[in-house]
Amino acid sequence: MATLTAKRGDTLTISGTRTDASGSAVSLVGVSIACEIVLGALRYALTVEVIDAAAGTFWLVLDAATAATLTPGLWSGDVEFTDASGNVTSTETFRLQIIEDVTNAAD
Repeated sequence: MATLTAKRGDTLTISGTRTDASGSAVSLVGVSIACEIVLGALRYALTVEVIDAAAGTFWLVLDAATAATLTPGLWSGDVEFTDASGNVTSTETFRLQIIEDVTNAAD
């Protein structure tokens, strides 16, 4: 299980590629994608931006304003893919360590 680290209040962008069991890229044409991170009862959706549907590449984005509201701690998340037939598959769960920001440009 991968653990990523991000600072509270920083824009977070994670690149991803949908792959099959052999590691080959899988098309995102006709597929909807969702991603949420959770910490206890707290839940946030990340924005998904498809970069190249045919190549299966996408970005997960958490804007700075939303990231500023995150409670520091070890969050869990995954990415869920739903095809046109309604079949749902999810990635392995990942961890997102949110740490305090030392320098806050908004102050």
